[in-house]
Amino acid sequence: MVSLVRKFRGRAEWEDLVQVGYLGLLKAVSAYNVSSGNRFSTYASHCILGELRHYLRDRTETVRKPRWLQAVSRKVGVFVESFLQANERLPTVSEISEGCNIARDGVVEVLKAGSVVSLEQMQGENVTSGPQVSRIRSLREESFVLSLEDRIWLDSALERLVEVERQIVKMFFYRDLNQNQIAGETGLPPKRVSRIMRRALNRLQVVMRLGAKAPPDE
Repeated sequence: MVSLVRKFRGRAEWEDLVQVGYLGLLKAVSAYNVSSGNRFSTYASHCILGELRHYLRDRTETVRKPRWLQAVSRKVGVFVESFLQANERLPTVSEISEGCNIARDGVVEVLKAGSVVSLEQMQGENVTSGPQVSRIRSLREESFVLSLEDRIWLDSALERLVEVERQIVKMFFYRDLNQNQIAGETGLPPKRVSRIMRRALNRLQVVMRLGAKAPPDE
């Protein structure tokens, strides 16, 4: 499978190409008919190449996937590559699930995501092309670590903030900087930092608790 993916190296992120190729292989396994008389390797190569070409053809027409999905996709891609090098075979979905601490259904949804998909597509009803976010969740709980579904929920809300709001929120909550330290790093007056923080928190409250659209920019 990797030899086929290498033919497209440089045309997209390697981890994304590996995931797309792996999805093509999964489709080949599920659809292969022994009585067809075709060799499985030939059929699988056709499915993998088809999936890769379809992905590369359509990727410019889709919306960049959100940061949380990029991170989860990268995690799966790194695991698949490491597993392949260590075991000289591709991992099963269950092995990816265990190794990445993602529910089995969630692994399939991440692979389905391929490369790029918008948050609106994933949250829309009756959507078959994008992943179902509700299935992407942690396989098991880890002490002092947010579950995958909670991280998705939080990161999706942060995506709704404008860039300066997102930066200030992350400085305050992720890096534990105070108002004056944030002002020093951003070059903004402390009072301006305070106003942006209040606005950002109001937006997050709306997005995370009420499910409504965030208020307009000032």
